[in-house]
Amino acid sequence: GSGAGEAGTILTGTVSVAADGVTLDGIWFQQTYSEEDSKDQGACKLKTTETGTNLTIQNCIVQRMTGTAIPYGAIVHYGAAEGTLTLKNTELIAPVAGTADEINSASPSVIGVAAWAQTGENIDEAWKLVVTDCTIRTNGFAVFDRWNNATYTNTTFTGLEGVEGLDDIEVKTCYMALNNPHANDVTYDHCTFRNMRSWGMLVAGEELTVTDCTFDGTFDLSGSGSGIMFSGAVTETSTITVADNTFKNCSQEGGYCVNNTSAVEGEQVAPITVTGSTFIDCANKYLNQVNVEEAAASDTAYVVSGNTETYYETLAEAISSAPVGSAVYLLKDISETVSVSKNISIYTNGHAFSAANIQCAANYYVRQISGGYEVYYSAP
Repeated sequence: GSGAGEAGTILTGTVSVAADGVTLDGIWFQQTYSEEDSKDQGACKLKTTETGTNLTIQNCIVQRMTGTAIPYGAIVHYGAAEGTLTLKNTELIAPVAGTADEINSASPSVIGVAAWAQTGENIDEAWKLVVTDCTIRTNGFAVFDRWNNATYTNTTFTGLEGVEGLDDIEVKTCYMALNNPHANDVTYDHCTFRNMRSWGMLVAGEELTVTDCTFDGTFDLSGSGSGIMFSGAVTETSTITVADNTFKNCSQEGGYCVNNTSAVEGEQVAPITVTGSTFIDCANKYLNQVNVEEAAASDTAYVVSGNTETYYETLAEAISSAPVGSAVYLLKDISETVSVSKNISIYTNGHAFSAANIQCAANYYVRQISGGYEVYYSAP
């Protein structure tokens, strides 16, 4: 179906898709829910049926209008054997998971899988979830992953802002994205997590890739919060890639950029390896068995400015990008000659690098300091 957008086409109640290859375009789905509806798990949703496959939702708004929880989510897969659920340029809004007075993790808020709750099994790899250029606003679960093949690209996950009555609701927990036990092959690429209530992402699955994402850790809950928290079923057999991400404002006491609390009885906890991170105003970076490999194999140096670390393939690039007064740290032996025309410090980190390889601009000079060299300006 094709609608005229939020001003022209508004649907309420239950929308069931039972056909293959359906595209819903430019529609505003307004979903209400009551305790009476809980007797019918199919009520008040946008859902696929057992014969519904290859559903595309684009240029739409899917908004839960009431505060109580909808079982399994606002958009729900109900058990087709295979197919793809695709969301493009769509905004999903779910104000509360729990009750009207208290936000907690009682129910997924946005995208769920009823098949798991009914059978205890994850969706087979033949069913795919693809989310591109979307915005997901929630104070509960943003995504309740039981898919074994899910990809999120250029998508923003954010806690709700400017919602009437929100200040009067107690926030207990909020997972912007939840990768459930043994949910395989889930990818987040170029996504943004902001205004997080507690965790940006809670991970307990077997296969996860998080690349080029931004986690803005302005947590609302005191004493806890992580950009990414690994818990539950992450074991030595898990395949986890966390690379080239940016973490901001993870400075709250008890909050961390990456926290690995994974533990399975009788099995060794799998260390999480984090590579190529950039940190901006983050006091607490890692907790519990996180292997940090900040630099890619091709990186030569990184720049530290305030609480920010940024990595570069060449020393010349690092010096060129370094703010005045910052420090550059070497990751390998350097034989190249570099030009410097600003006040910076270059620390060798035990690698070979000579002051003779620093060409200073007019009125700039180099001197040796503990652990490296300092380039400074002296007026003529």
